[in-house]
Amino acid sequence: MTVLTKIRPKEPLKTLKWVDILIVTMIMFGEFIIRSTQQFLQSLQSVTEVVQ
Repeated sequence: MTVLTKIRPKEPLKTLKWVDILIVTMIMFGEFIIRSTQQFLQSLQSVTEVVQ
């Protein structure tokens, strides 16, 4: 058995599993989530530098 036959269903799926939705979300929005988190942390860092 190859990997493709293990992960590919024999019949087409009518609904997605929650894992599938999570994977699609990470592919589509992962870069934006990481970038916005980095910008937020950088904005907090500049505030703490001014206070010191």
